Amino acid sequence: MNKLQIWLTKNSGKMLAVMIGLYVLIMTGACIWKYQNFLYDGLDLAIYNNALWNTAHGNWFWSSIQGHNYWGDHFEPILILLLPIYYLWQSPILLLILQTLALGLAAWPIYKINQKILGKNLLTLGLALLWLVNPLVHNINLYEFHAIALLPLLFFWLFYIYLKLKKQSSKRLILCFYVLMFLCLTVREDVTFIILPFLILVGADALKNKNKFLLRVTSYELLVTVLYLIISFQLISHFSPSGFSPFAYYYGWLTKASVGQILAHLVTLTNLEMVLGFLAPFFFLPALKPKWLILTVIPLAQIIFSAAGGGALVWQLHYGALFLPGLVLAFVYGFQMANQWTTRYFWDGKLLFLIIIIFNLALWPSFGPGGIKNKITG
Repeated sequence: MNKLQIWLTKNSGKMLAVMIGLYVLIMTGACIWKYQNFLYDGLDLAIYNNALWNTAHGNWFWSSIQGHNYWGDHFEPILILLLPIYYLWQSPILLLILQTLALGLAAWPIYKINQKILGKNLLTLGLALLWLVNPLVHNINLYEFHAIALLPLLFFWLFYIYLKLKKQSSKRLILCFYVLMFLCLTVREDVTFIILPFLILVGADALKNKNKFLLRVTSYELLVTVLYLIISFQLISHFSPSGFSPFAYYYGWLTKASVGQILAHLVTLTNLEMVLGFLAPFFFLPALKPKWLILTVIPLAQIIFSAAGGGALVWQLHYGALFLPGLVLAFVYGFQMANQWTTRYFWDGKLLFLIIIIFNLALWPSFGPGGIKNKITG
């Protein structure tokens, strides 16, 4: 067993590549099977493909299905980067493959983050594996196509660069930080609600540690993010034929509701079910080190305060992509704390990891694509 552990640790990079490869092959196969059996019936895949097809043929982001420019619904300029490859293969299958690749490859920066936080040991590979077996990730992968699925890959690389910037500064790292930050923003307009608290936390940490360089970098990015937020919502309103305002549409009910009605809307079993559903695949460990859960506060408020409110459907669909950045980071730090306790009181320091893996596998039938709302059969 010790020889096996030593070999796995020494070859962890190669093992990670194998795990990502298997994930991509299996999930791509599942997506193609679902597509060929006409089981993508949520319209989103069709809308994205239609908008990209029209763009490739000169009618930029026009959605024939919606009857207006797609940017009148969501502002997602990162789709422009997909156009060159989409032009070569104008098919919904390509979008499903790209989404699968992005979600699978997100395990790579998670692995690098784990090495920075937990050290270079077998657990860093194990926690990357947890991402690949997480039913929340599978739900995103198998429910239509969404640009928001690209966020985890970009954000985790951004966080890894941040960890490196804490200890060293270089022009290359600064450039990577700026580029990744901008790419994250271009994924969707409401990603700004994740980036803003991220930058505030990074800035507060820089101020505490008297890191003037990092503080200056985050100050610039805060300004850019606020400006991007304002411009993106203005563009959505511009491209919408009705001057669509997301806030007015989803939260207009708040202006007519009493305090009691708002409280009754917030304190519900369905909202509790949503929160517990997000935490369960992480064995509730993010609660031990909740600092990075701040990244989930505004996305959570967006859903809870909307007219529809929260529920299990939120984590059964693609919305989990907005929550996974904060959940994963809080989990890694929470796991570090919990694993110290299990190592102290149990002979095997990998016991906690094995429990969480088994727990995630047990969640597949109800939490993953086998669940009622997001089953692989549509």
